[in-house]
Formats: sequence, structure tokens, C-alpha cells
Amino acid sequence: MTLSHDKRVLEEEIQEIQAIHDSLQKELETLRTESDQLEGIHKEKEELCQKLQYLCEESEQDFARQLKHNKSAEDLSEQYNCEIQAIKLKHRKLRMKFENHLYQLIEQQKNLYSVFMPDRIPAEIESAENTKSQLLTAGKYQST
Repeated sequence: MTLSHDKRVLEEEIQEIQAIHDSLQKELETLRTESDQLEGIHKEKEELCQKLQYLCEESEQDFARQLKHNKSAEDLSEQYNCEIQAIKLKHRKLRMKFENHLYQLIEQQKNLYSVFMPDRIPAEIESAENTKSQLLTAGKYQST
């Protein structure tokens, strides 16, 4: 009885071991499937990371280009402001020169008006006739 009992015990142990083996095989298959899925997810995430790095580099390049463009626009604006200030200064100098010239003309006009005022014309004519007669008289004395 011991031999058949031992045989039965061995068969039960073999069945148990076979059941554990089958269970472990299923678990291994599940782990392999899960591993394959995780590898796929990892690959997708690596590709996404590469795309994001590319987009980040592209954004940095765009930012650098925009910064350079802004700097050149700022420089150009500063240059235009300097030119505008120079033109304003030139116009101010011209305006001051014109105002001085106009003031001189007004003074000349005042002087001319004071000399040729209508109420002074008879006195000027009389003075001119006196001078003419004196010159004529002086001229007669010299010719004799």
C-alpha cells in the first residue's frame, strides 16, 4: 500500500506542480503582454518627448529671431528719432533766422516810413530845393 499511496501522493504533487506551472505560465504571459504594452507606451512617450524638444527648440529660435527683429526695429526707431530731432533743430534755426530777418525788415520799414512820411514830404522838397539852389549858386561862383 505504500507504493500505490506514494504513487498517488506523487501524482497529486505533480498535479499541484502542474497547476502551479500553468498558473505561473499564465502570469508570465500576462506580464509579457503588460511588458509589451508598457514598451509601446514608453516608445510613444519618447516620440512625444522628441517632438516636444523639437518644438521647444523651434520656439527658442523663433524667440531669438523676434528678439533680433525687435532690437533692429528699436535701433531704427532710435535713428529716426535722432533724425527728427536734427530736422527740428534745423527748422528752429531757420525759423529764428527768418524771425531776425523779418525783424530787420520791419525796422527798415519803420525807418523808411519815418523818412518818407506824407507830412514830411513838403519839408523834404523844400530842403532839396534849398540844397539845389545852393549848389547852383556855388556852381556860378566857381565858373566865374
